[in-house]
Amino acid sequence: MSTTFEVYPRTQRVPTFAELIELASTRLAIISFAYGIIAASLAELTDGIIYSYDSAWDYDRFPAVAADFYEWYFDPELTPDPDRAEWARGCFVAIASDQRL
Repeated sequence: MSTTFEVYPRTQRVPTFAELIELASTRLAIISFAYGIIAASLAELTDGIIYSYDSAWDYDRFPAVAADFYEWYFDPELTPDPDRAEWARGCFVAIASDQRL
């Protein structure tokens, strides 16, 4: 089996380190939000539950059914933890301001 590689000329400039960090932080914001929604969607489709022990979001509310989870997940006003609330607000700002999404 033979593998060939073709080299294409670079048509765009290489992003700076700061631009890569900005891109990664925005992607982390959308990923952080999406992983909970995906977990809840799977739980809803399978009549299952969502469980987390990694402190990703109000771990004392787990296990949860999807309908309950949708009500409080990533809602800065419904978490008792001010740091978590501020983090969620920051994620929403990053997601809303990213023109690439």
